[in-house]
Amino acid sequence: MFDIGDIKREAKTYYKKHFKSAIILLLIFTVISIFFGDFESNKPINLGLNLKTPSDYMENYNNYRDLKFIDKSKISVGTGGAGYNYSKRHDYGYYVDMSGESVDTSQGNNEFKSLGLLGKCLSLNLFLIVSPIIFYIILCIQIFGRIFIVNPVLVGKNKALVEGLRNPEEDLVINKLFYFFGNENYLKVCGKILLKDVFIFLWSLLLILPGIYKYYQYFFVGYILADNPDMPFNEAINMSKKLTDNYKFNIFLLGLSFIGWYILCFFTLSIGLIFLNPYIEISYATLYKDRLEEYRKKVEVEEEFIGD
Repeated sequence: MFDIGDIKREAKTYYKKHFKSAIILLLIFTVISIFFGDFESNKPINLGLNLKTPSDYMENYNNYRDLKFIDKSKISVGTGGAGYNYSKRHDYGYYVDMSGESVDTSQGNNEFKSLGLLGKCLSLNLFLIVSPIIFYIILCIQIFGRIFIVNPVLVGKNKALVEGLRNPEEDLVINKLFYFFGNENYLKVCGKILLKDVFIFLWSLLLILPGIYKYYQYFFVGYILADNPDMPFNEAINMSKKLTDNYKFNIFLLGLSFIGWYILCFFTLSIGLIFLNPYIEISYATLYKDRLEEYRKKVEVEEEFIGD
């Protein structure tokens, strides 16, 4: 029987016992995730890949490539002087177009920032005058990193938390974050998580609701692969469907129950997320562990009934 209160109490008890290890584990995972794209942990319709096409970024490049960098010390403010109107966007300097009209570069910078920490370098105005090949290189690095670095780290994080919850008296093993690197199942894990993300993306193309539905239906795939990396992709999908059957809305409510903590973190300039993320991740891992145990008991009862 699903009870949000019980899930969170169990998670909180484990979190208190392994406070430092849990924070370090999730901090490392968060840094890696942010480096290759937006932090995607447990967000519906976040594929880990920023699915903007290169042409989207090139459109921004073309819009701003004719801007001319001018040091503010060389511009007179107000009447007279050079006569330029300029708009400050960063501490790096000011931009004006060739006609002297002020230009707002914030829209373009926001597009580049969506590439993740790697792409944030593109938000520096200096990079707007560099060859477009930079955009393709950064985009390729991000996609490569998301598939071959973030995906196995994501499953390794799930493995560390689930196994830790099953053995609460033992230390939380942070090294399991990188368990699948050098492992024979490395490429399998990378590919299966990628396929799950692609499936969710394709469903989201039909309209946003099918994508959200599939997100929650495939919610436990990453945890299932942490336990069974050899499991064929279709079986992992089917197992997740069984575990989330009649529980999808409950999973949503569990995530919604942390909204108060998110609001509180807003007033701490997001510093509180360092302490909140482990609590959330442990709660989801607890839900998977308990739901799997419940499902196994149900299967055993059904098998006994059939046997009789």
